[in-house]
Parts: sequence; C-alpha cells; structure tokens
Amino acid sequence: MADSITLICILKALGNLGLVGQGEEIHAEIERRGLLCKSINVGSSLIDMYAKCGCIARAQAVFDKLTLRGVISWTALMAGYAQLGQSQSVFALFDKMVEDMIKPDIVIFVILLTVCSRTRLFNRSQMYFEAMNQGYGILPQIEHQVCLLDVLGRLGELEKALAVLEKLLACSNLVAWHAVLSACRASGNPELGKQAFEQARSSDYCNAYFNHWMCLISLN
Repeated sequence: MADSITLICILKALGNLGLVGQGEEIHAEIERRGLLCKSINVGSSLIDMYAKCGCIARAQAVFDKLTLRGVISWTALMAGYAQLGQSQSVFALFDKMVEDMIKPDIVIFVILLTVCSRTRLFNRSQMYFEAMNQGYGILPQIEHQVCLLDVLGRLGELEKALAVLEKLLACSNLVAWHAVLSACRASGNPELGKQAFEQARSSDYCNAYFNHWMCLISLN
C-alpha cells in the first residue's frame, strides 16, 4: 500500500501528464483511507492534480471538503484558476484566504501579480506589491518585480516602467531590464528601447549581452 509521500509523487506526475482518469483512481484510494482529513499535503496535491488537468470544479470540490487547509492548499487552487484565466476567482480566493487568517507567502503573490499582468490591472498589482512588504513582511523578489513591470509594458506605459524599475532595483537586474526591452520591442519604441539597453548593458555579465543586442536590433 502506497504511503502519503508516494501518493503525492504519483499525483504530481499525473497532473503534469494530464492523466485525470488515473488521478481519479488515486482520489478514490485517498478517500477510502481517509487521508483528506489527515494530510494537508495529500489534499493539496489532489487539488493540484485536478487543476493541472483542467478540472477546476473537481479541484474546488476537493478544496471545499478539506478539514485541514494550509497555504499550500490555497496556492494549488489559486494556481488552477489562474491557469484558466479566471482572475476574479483568484482575487476572491485571496480575500477569503486573508479572511480565514492564512498568511500568504511569496508564491501566492507571484500568482496574484501574474494574473494582474495578464489582465493589465496595474492599480491592483501595485496594491498587492505594496501589501507584500507593508502587510506581510515579505521582501519582493525579482519574479514580483518583473510582473509589475510586465503589466506596465502591456499597457504601453514604458516610461513609467523604466521609472518603476529604477526605483525598485538599486542594481539593475538582467531579467527585469529584459522585460522592459521586450515591451519596447512589442510597442515599437526604439528610443526608449535604446535607453533601456544602455541601462541593461551594465547590469549583468558580458555573456548575457547577446539577448539584449538581439532585442535592440529588432527595434530598428
């Protein structure tokens, strides 16, 4: 009989492969053994499996049935809704999570900011970004910063993106500058792109310049 760790590994593999039928068989075994009431990790892995297979209603049903919920459970369900582009469900889950006194972590904010970027919600993304440090004591990582820049790039607010980047990063980061360069390319703004290129050129090692150079070439 497979133990909890083995079941979690199997569910992860099935989710990555989209094999929901086999996942349902594992789900039945978990139910028979009463593991949903005993293990947050097993329940969260089951949610993750259904979400990755696109069965968000099944994922939600498992979540609703859990008697034990940790931040990992909320993360799995929020990621599933985000994957399907259901932004309002993601935001509503976050609000409910906070209401239930569950402290969000770095990954939760990556999900929130990514959704904001895809839906071009700069004000909301800025609100979440500020809440990370001021509300939860979480230091924003490069993934969070790039999401903030990406939403500005999608909105065509390239000068504002540069201003935000200079404010956020005392030492310019290659990934962040590349996000700005990509936005300049997409919007056909060569002058601003050249400015970003000059800043990016001093931000990382020489072997990374090729990608910047190719972005600059495509602006002209």
